[in-house]
Amino acid sequence: MFVDFTKLNRLPSLPTVAVQLLERFSNPDVALAEIVAIVRTDPAITAKLMRAANSALYGVGRPVTDLNRAVSLLGKKTVTSLALCFSLSEESMGRGHFSALYRGVWLQSVLQAITAEIVARRYDRGREGEYFAIALLADIGRLAMLKSAPQEYAAIVERCGREQLDVEACEDEAFGINHTALSIALLEHWNLPKHFCGAVRQRHAAPVDLLGQPAGEQRRLSHAVALATSVGNYFCHGSRGLSLARTCELAAELYSMTPDQARELLESVQQRVRGSAELFDTDISRLGTPTELMSEAMEQLTNLATAACAGECESRIRHELLDENGQLKQRVRDLMRRKNLDALTGIINRGHFDELLSDRAAQAAAHNQPLGLLFIDADHFKAINDTHGHPAGDLVLKRLAALLSSDVRPSDVLARYGGEEFVVLVHDPSQELLESLGERLRAAVEHERFDGDRGGLKVTVSIGGAVVEPPHDEDSLPRLLALADSALYAVKDGGRNGVDIRCFNRHALQTAALELAGEH
Repeated sequence: MFVDFTKLNRLPSLPTVAVQLLERFSNPDVALAEIVAIVRTDPAITAKLMRAANSALYGVGRPVTDLNRAVSLLGKKTVTSLALCFSLSEESMGRGHFSALYRGVWLQSVLQAITAEIVARRYDRGREGEYFAIALLADIGRLAMLKSAPQEYAAIVERCGREQLDVEACEDEAFGINHTALSIALLEHWNLPKHFCGAVRQRHAAPVDLLGQPAGEQRRLSHAVALATSVGNYFCHGSRGLSLARTCELAAELYSMTPDQARELLESVQQRVRGSAELFDTDISRLGTPTELMSEAMEQLTNLATAACAGECESRIRHELLDENGQLKQRVRDLMRRKNLDALTGIINRGHFDELLSDRAAQAAAHNQPLGLLFIDADHFKAINDTHGHPAGDLVLKRLAALLSSDVRPSDVLARYGGEEFVVLVHDPSQELLESLGERLRAAVEHERFDGDRGGLKVTVSIGGAVVEPPHDEDSLPRLLALADSALYAVKDGGRNGVDIRCFNRHALQTAALELAGEH
């Protein structure tokens, strides 16, 4: 089935209020009273605007009970962008088989809008409403395609995710137009300003092309929409690693942000989206924690960089990672040196591990799952440093990290805990699993040759682990760490080069206590 989108039929329609506000969007002379009169004609939008004016999101101080004051405090363009958002949220509430896809499109649109609004607040104050509106509308073409040809469009999205294909190329092939071009056509159809259309047209452009635009309103808006689009892709698309790399590149080139500042931007966006979920009718259940999202992106970047160096990945991605200017490659290097990674071994460091452990503990409590980890300590490491020197000791730590990384499962988390100590957060643990994994890691180290400046080094490790079974309470995590630590010291006290696993089961203890009480 071919859907002729160019005729602009069966496309999203906007309520009269939204259309009338958009018609006045770029008119600086429109009276405040005229905006208020338009809004009053739609009770639902009026109610939501009043909620927005009284929310922490747009905190204006004292309670707002009058629409005139709400519009005056929020500003004409912010009111228009919010009314547009409330209108489109109704269009995005698809039901039935495609409801998840509708919610995903709407979530990305709101993420983009909030990102652009934050950028405007920092770099172009006074234009927050305009930035919000254009970033919100940048993906209106996706909603149009989904509403007009839901089965066909859902198949395209599923295929692109499965085969890692370019979505817009597949849209062109199926419909004769892609969603960006359709978004632009809709903006023109609604008589929105030309610089809106120009910003949407440039949102996938390379930084060098964005920087090459003439200085002025068009350039500033294009920069914000490009960054907002990349942030939306980071949160909502499967290629999280490349989206993170592009986000950091755009943030650096367009706004002189460091990688850490780019990360802070991502966290600010996520926090604001969560805070506005009810107001904007967004489904935030699919958003992971900042730590989970960043970890997934970093893992993808590592895999892509490795594949690119081996010539194994698709040519477009390889070119992006290894282009002669090295811009994106340098961004990847910057990201790999982030505070989340240990500088010596390249694996996760203590601070980031503590965040992941806290997240995992919360998940275990929520879903009644066990918690488990292994502490791994290099035996007699001080003697290695004293005898062979610190360079040899560093080599041992790096080799240990690589060896352990190759032997833990992809679902487990390996980190350097400090000094010569490593830790493994074990997915779906049991006492038997930890014993098996611990022994495998111990044997792998024992049989490995560690090269130093005086030939082969004999290295062994002591491993202590623990499992805490549900139900959990506030003491579960401290108990897990204490049990694993005591198990590790038991191995070291027993001669080292061994494995000891402890298990805590609250139900078993309670049952045993009741049985003991019954005997007496």
